[in-house]
Amino acid sequence: MNPEKRVLEMREKLTVLIDGYNVIRGVPELNREIEVSLEHARNRLIALCRTYRSRLPDTAAVCVIFDGDSTAGPSLNSKIGRVSVVYTATGEEADDRILAMLKRTSTDGKTIIISDDAGIGMQAREFHATMETVLTFYNSATSASRPKRKKRKGPVISDKPVGTAGKEITRELMDLWCENESGIDS
Repeated sequence: MNPEKRVLEMREKLTVLIDGYNVIRGVPELNREIEVSLEHARNRLIALCRTYRSRLPDTAAVCVIFDGDSTAGPSLNSKIGRVSVVYTATGEEADDRILAMLKRTSTDGKTIIISDDAGIGMQAREFHATMETVLTFYNSATSASRPKRKKRKGPVISDKPVGTAGKEITRELMDLWCENESGIDS
């Protein structure tokens, strides 16, 4: 199935549409990757998108849209992991494709557009989409998967329950804690 069509059909959950080259230009670490090659920068962005997607369990689709060049060959739309990648045709900008995709989705506020482009931001609001800045996306994709635990200060004074509610660790909580510590998501 066409990745773009899949994004549009999954309306009951959150959909994230990413302006590919806008993100690459807006994140210094990715922008420097262009010196290696444009393909390398795109691949690094797609890897970040996969990480971002893994942290959004209630997300139907993450789709990164790049301005394409159809003179270089056929459309290269694909799916990499759980991220759809769409290249526009020559002469079609990613912004236009994002807006076209947005127009065909429901206006229930379940779409996030990742771009620093103010023009697309104004138009996206008409469809009740949420704008997320490039740096917010980058920070979400690169931050630790779970917050660091605070270190306990001082010695444990008592291991007995305090008050009527108590502070007992149940077997269920212990199992959950052990799973999370081992990196297994439930």
